[in-house]
Amino acid sequence: MSRLKVVEVAAAIGLLALASLAGQSNPPASELIGVLPPDTGAEHFVLTPDGQRTYYVNSSGEIWMFDRTSKTSGRIASGSPWDLAVAPTRDAIVYTKTGDKPNQHFAWASLLNPETGLPKGPDRRLSASRGDVPSISPDGKRVAFARDDATGVGQSIVVEPVAGGTEQVVVPSVPSSIDQIRWSPDGASLYFGVNPPVPCVPEWSCLPLPSSGDKNKTFATIRRVSVAGGPVTVVVSNARSTLPGLSPDGTLIAYGDAGNQRRMSVTDANGKPVGGFNLSTNQTVADWLGTASLLIRSAGDLRRLGLRAIAGGGTRTIFDSPDRLAAPAWSPDGKMLAAIRCSGATPCELRVLNADGSQRHAITLAETYVTGIMWSPDQHMISYSGTPPNQPQRLVAVELATDRVVPLADMRQSVAGAVFWQADSQHLIVTDQGGNGPGRKMSFRLVDVTGQNSPIGAVIVGDQPGYATAIDASTALVARVASRDFRLVSIAGDKPERVILPDTELMALPILSADHQWLAVRHSSGPAGSTGLNVIDLCRADGSARTTIELPFMAAPGTATLTILPGAKELVVAEAWRSDVDPAVYLVNVATKAVKKLFTYPSKPGRSGPPDLTVSPDGQTIAYTMWDATTPSVSAMDLSVFRQPR
Repeated sequence: MSRLKVVEVAAAIGLLALASLAGQSNPPASELIGVLPPDTGAEHFVLTPDGQRTYYVNSSGEIWMFDRTSKTSGRIASGSPWDLAVAPTRDAIVYTKTGDKPNQHFAWASLLNPETGLPKGPDRRLSASRGDVPSISPDGKRVAFARDDATGVGQSIVVEPVAGGTEQVVVPSVPSSIDQIRWSPDGASLYFGVNPPVPCVPEWSCLPLPSSGDKNKTFATIRRVSVAGGPVTVVVSNARSTLPGLSPDGTLIAYGDAGNQRRMSVTDANGKPVGGFNLSTNQTVADWLGTASLLIRSAGDLRRLGLRAIAGGGTRTIFDSPDRLAAPAWSPDGKMLAAIRCSGATPCELRVLNADGSQRHAITLAETYVTGIMWSPDQHMISYSGTPPNQPQRLVAVELATDRVVPLADMRQSVAGAVFWQADSQHLIVTDQGGNGPGRKMSFRLVDVTGQNSPIGAVIVGDQPGYATAIDASTALVARVASRDFRLVSIAGDKPERVILPDTELMALPILSADHQWLAVRHSSGPAGSTGLNVIDLCRADGSARTTIELPFMAAPGTATLTILPGAKELVVAEAWRSDVDPAVYLVNVATKAVKKLFTYPSKPGRSGPPDLTVSPDGQTIAYTMWDATTPSVSAMDLSVFRQPR
């Protein structure tokens, strides 16, 4: 049985205009202020139907009450509970918490003083048998919950008085786990979600798995039964998740659609489809509020695009995305910036910005995942690698004057970050890889803006992490594990190889300057096999003018965490992630080897990692994307727009 009964759904941070089915209005949503006490990031919480009080689980595993009007709090119970449900009459709260052993869990109830919201006495276990997902009747007098069957292969639904008394078995046995239980407004029926069977875990349950050819059995379902008992009716048969289920007014059912992880479907109380909507990633829908509003928690982490002047002046946020932002790219003249924002399963958007971050133009793309943005030297086109839904990755170019999108090449075997434009603005060089072991190779092809692909040669790189990247159409930079060096190799194979950085391990991918004239390689100052990147070797692409810089910090790996400024007199380097303090982005002077901290990035966001960096052609401004944590917010999304006329 699931401990955390929440539906993972998505929405843009701060933007609650949500995409619904074609022909239907977006469900309106409004932020609820002061739902939780300041500096509280609770994941499990419920509100009373009037929205005045919040019951939440704090970081210590205790239930607390927060009165939004008086700003007062009080402790309710301990024991790391979940499955919180408060009575419509505000005089009781029920929940699930563990017993003496990890595989034990029971339904519990606390009677409350409706005037204060605080408990009248100690909480009470509802059943001697294991159970979960308790739910209180509209009149506040009864509680329904799922009780584990003695056979260990399913659950039954029972009802008993909140204050204690005789149990009534409503559904004798379901050969799976119950996901949630909702009461009809008149208290006469129960709607409950049933999960698909799960693999056999002897200490938990042993339920048969469906056969691979019977796809219907893999769906969760929502079912209805009279509280008096009797036949069970399947109302919804194709749910990915059955939460949040029946609305408090009994008119709507909302659930996760089985065909799309980003989609919520809505039906009437009999299961007739009436609408649906798509959400993006960092929200959870845990409960209903009032009559037909979804209670949504927006929190977690987001990807942020920002600007920072190297000379100082602070950082400035351009926009955020809950899902993905591709590393931005400066135009060759430095007057524009290209960024791509992707949100969930919706198409990505290419944004062309002015150098100050203000938007000039936006183009909706066909892809839902994009990386590797680049401008053509004449600034007429922007290329990227993208993945459309249910299609392989491809190289695409966008003609800015017309918004025309031109697919150029298949990228299924291509090396990420190893694509670049030729000076004529008509061709790109793409690097592909194939094979394994000593015979592993990387090949190069010329792709023109009409989509014509022409092979130009290949080089052997050997075992992983051997690597090659083209410097131009005739020469590649190659690093091999066997030789432990970097060397220049003719792509056509008509010239001898030349070592430019001897005795160097490939611990991080090499970085080329924007003009492909300079090369930076990160490695460790320790003996062979040491970890940590605290040394940078900088040289011209032909191996001359070599400088070795030992850093007072560990550099981050990755292809966008180090940037060579114009003229190679300075570097911008991101520090590797660390847990003790917030790591930083530094400016490194090549001549003096002095470092200057520019800004820090969060050390403990949900999706931690260093920022992606790119510097303007004049070397004055950094554009970056990084993960950052957000302050949780709570909103109510009104689904009454989906009610059918009576």
